Amino acid sequence: MNISKRKKYIIYFSATFVFFLIFFVTRIWRNHIIPNGLHVDEAAIAYDAWSLANYGVDRHLDSWPVYLINYGGGQNVLYCYILAGLFKLFGYSQGLIRVPAIIFSLLTMVFGMLLVFHSFHHRFVYSLLTAGLIIICPYFIMASRFGLESSLMAGMSTVFLYCFMCAMESGHCKWYILAGITGG
Repeated sequence: MNISKRKKYIIYFSATFVFFLIFFVTRIWRNHIIPNGLHVDEAAIAYDAWSLANYGVDRHLDSWPVYLINYGGGQNVLYCYILAGLFKLFGYSQGLIRVPAIIFSLLTMVFGMLLVFHSFHHRFVYSLLTAGLIIICPYFIMASRFGLESSLMAGMSTVFLYCFMCAMESGHCKWYILAGITGG
């Protein structure tokens, strides 16, 4: 039985839509409650982000720091600055603390699918298998359920790898620039 290309695309896009629905259920549904409470680093990021959004300083009164102190151990600032922007736009809420982790988890899935799609000669099946694995893998679920700055690494790494692969294939300067920005 030969399935036409149009029917194939409809099947694959329907499956992709179903995967995105499952993604949103596993990542967003009750994200302010599951897991219960805040991790100590989540609370620290939230307080620094709230301070930056309202006063332009972190909790140690450093003006727009490039690296957060966070109990003496240090912490990257990207998550905090994204969260400060969200606090500025929407105000404080516990569910909002985990939104950057959800966004970067979505980046992991989308760019992971694109990376596999281009790596395996434009075959949707492998791309869908990748999405399915990212959706059910406990690490990716929990990384989007905790608002930790380390949660951004998988998403940015996947975007970097996709941009770098496109740069290597096409040779265009814009892809190298995007790869450099996302890798940095």
